[in-house]
Amino acid sequence: MSGEYKQNKIEINQPKRPFGNGLFGWGKGLVLISIFFLFFFLAFTTDTLAADRYWVASVDGADFNDIANWASGNPTSCTGGGASVPGSLDNVYFDADCDSGAAIGSTWSVANLTVADGYSGIITQNAAVNITTNFTVSTADVANTWAVTSGVITFNSNLSATLTCAGVLPGTVAITKTTLSSTRYFTLSANCSINLGDSPTTTLQGAGGHTFTNNGTITINSGVWTINHNQSALINFINNGTINHNGTGWVMNNKNGTFTNAT
Repeated sequence: MSGEYKQNKIEINQPKRPFGNGLFGWGKGLVLISIFFLFFFLAFTTDTLAADRYWVASVDGADFNDIANWASGNPTSCTGGGASVPGSLDNVYFDADCDSGAAIGSTWSVANLTVADGYSGIITQNAAVNITTNFTVSTADVANTWAVTSGVITFNSNLSATLTCAGVLPGTVAITKTTLSSTRYFTLSANCSINLGDSPTTTLQGAGGHTFTNNGTITINSGVWTINHNQSALINFINNGTINHNGTGWVMNNKNGTFTNAT
């Protein structure tokens, strides 16, 4: 028995997809979409989560809470204002290219505050100032740069922090790090003197441990200096400088810690 077998060719017309057919076509599309959203996310977070702000007030003693007095880029003179007033996530710079003074008239929270060497203006603190990480005054004498009529400078985040200055910082400093975190430190630089006030309480939380290093001079006006750390991780208090305690004693509330007096 003979016969002829014919195979019919069946064609399936696939719809055209925007990035091509098949697995690799769709994969390419997903990669491109992912890259787009990644760049969008980075641009969004950079703009909204942190910013650099430079003081550019044209009038001496101007109000810090005025967008006309802040620039987003490093200035060459007291011009270019119009950026947002820096907030708790922002880095603040008082640059030598603009020496006009500033007045802090209400509570102000920033991430980092830097006064550059060569800045000759006076920053007057009339309210509380909260700093997340670092406070750096690089002028020859901080007392000629920073004036205080009221308010406390408080380091109040769960991040490591350093206070750097030369001379005696006017006013009172508080260290209140109450949020649990990994290993952290607080450091006072050499040649920098701070006053913790009357019966101060210093709180140093750190789930991975916390190190407090004094390389400068700390003054307690009166009462008891209480240092709190209620985590099981180690707290290290290292004194490489001077502690002027004019009060009645110390209380260190911590489960596990060391005190090293190197002076």
